[in-house]
Amino acid sequence: MNITIENGQYIYISFLKRNGFGIVEDTYLSVNCCLLFDDKNNWIGLEVSNENFNGPIQLPPLKEIEFPMHEAIINESGRTLEILFDKDLQVARKIKYACNIDVISEQLYGIEILLLDQGSIGNRDIVKPFVSSDS
Repeated sequence: MNITIENGQYIYISFLKRNGFGIVEDTYLSVNCCLLFDDKNNWIGLEVSNENFNGPIQLPPLKEIEFPMHEAIINESGRTLEILFDKDLQVARKIKYACNIDVISEQLYGIEILLLDQGSIGNRDIVKPFVSSDS
């Protein structure tokens, strides 16, 4: 996974390198998601559900990850996609947001989260191995 963070308010998590697939073919807007935190306010993951403001959606499959996974784990079901940046951490709280999901070649390319002054990412130590840009 590759994570870009801008101004502490914009997060983009990508799974594929754009150069091999071309441009984003579809985007699912305002999908329900939660940022996951441990009991020390470390941002430790993300949970995406299969619903947006219009109701249920079909989450695109995560077929391939072209970036290092380090200690992360990903759990997919038909209803949710859960990403934990460290398999040994426990979720203490969730904060709900809306995210956009980008699709290329009928698979999940990336997840975009705009916090828009609604909250904070919290401590970022756990995600450091994945972050390529944090401004």
